[in-house]
Amino acid sequence: MGQQNVATSLSAIASDQLGLVVAVSYSVLMSQYKVLFLGKRADYYKVIAEALHGRGIGVAIATTADGAVAMCLTGRVLLVLIDCEEEWPADCWHPARAIKAVAPTVPVVALVDAPKTLEFVDAYCAPTAESVQAKVLEMVAAR
Repeated sequence: MGQQNVATSLSAIASDQLGLVVAVSYSVLMSQYKVLFLGKRADYYKVIAEALHGRGIGVAIATTADGAVAMCLTGRVLLVLIDCEEEWPADCWHPARAIKAVAPTVPVVALVDAPKTLEFVDAYCAPTAESVQAKVLEMVAAR
């Protein structure tokens, strides 16, 4: 009878440790991969970055399309958010096309006030902190 209780307790401990290993592994995986913002509004991204960091998601910022392409070449980008309204109001497809050329499986999300149909863009999102955070969490969970 006493041996069965010891075995049950050890099994529960092993199960708890396995859960901890899985949680730590997920945290390490998420810290290696980043959401990439492409744009120049650092104050705007700071709010979003802090919220995503709180959920264990790393964030990187590129201020040029070439910088975003270079970051995508590392293979550690989960998804790219392009600030179309602020930086590329007329041709948001240009940086999206450059990113897709080097990282075709990385989702590109255009931050736009009104829905548009843009080539090389996988999803759209209003450029508000709440909307961006919700879209990032939705797309990261899908990966």
